[in-house]
Amino acid sequence: MNFNLVLGGFMVVYGVVTFCIRTFARNRSWKLEIMQKKWGEQRGLLIHVVSYTVFPIVLGAILIIRGVAAPAG
Repeated sequence: MNFNLVLGGFMVVYGVVTFCIRTFARNRSWKLEIMQKKWGEQRGLLIHVVSYTVFPIVLGAILIIRGVAAPAG
């Protein structure tokens, strides 16, 4: 099995899980609280969502595409 597929799949699942946790479990994350104290309420939330949800999903999708397109061997 191609390493890009495995890593990409893991990253997509991680991003989706963090999205679901943020959506359904409204309790605050300690990482989010630290970012909001340092960067402010809105900017801290944006940095947190991008770094823990959006970025892993996008990078994981790119890795999966590279893994599927890579020649076997």
